[in-house]
Amino acid sequence: MIKVEIIESKLAFFDAYELSDQLSYSEFHEISQNMEDGEYVKFELYEEGTSFYRGNFKKN
Repeated sequence: MIKVEIIESKLAFFDAYELSDQLSYSEFHEISQNMEDGEYVKFELYEEGTSFYRGNFKKN
């Protein structure tokens, strides 16, 4: 199962909720679909505890 760690963000969602260390990919996907213009997230993907991708996503 793929897990997502949020490294840095500018999301109103994260101001209102406290998150666990890692999210499931489906939780991360749902959050990213609801981002507003100008919001961004830096994240790292893990599979079985091993990091395999680090990226940025910004909603324009």
